[in-house]
Amino acid sequence: MSNMPVTESLAMSPFPGHPLCIALSIVRSYPCYEYADKGGPSSPEYRPALANNNIRGAGGNVRAALDFLKFSLKGHREKAAEAAERYWLSTAEYFGESRVAQGKEQARRIEAELFAALQAWPHSLNVAPVLAQA
Repeated sequence: MSNMPVTESLAMSPFPGHPLCIALSIVRSYPCYEYADKGGPSSPEYRPALANNNIRGAGGNVRAALDFLKFSLKGHREKAAEAAERYWLSTAEYFGESRVAQGKEQARRIEAELFAALQAWPHSLNVAPVLAQA
């Protein structure tokens, strides 16, 4: 795992964490998707990003971030981002409209940084990213 500093906008993430903001944290913390989701080839049932205290967010939101990353790496970034946004908007009932608005604004601020980071982040250490331009 990397000890890269988290961007200032990411550090301001309102709980339970917008999936795109959590996704950036995951990209900055793991060498590839496989290690964030499965812990590498040797531990297929373990999801390290869910247990990592440096990945700030509720479990469902971390799972939504992992789903965003998985589908983005398969070339479906735009649809994955739309699904992440729908998931985030669904939290309004529990966390309030103002918190949802803060998270949405934060995701907008880090979106370009996230998409740029994804260009070089592989699905596994044995497979290069297959990102379609959105």
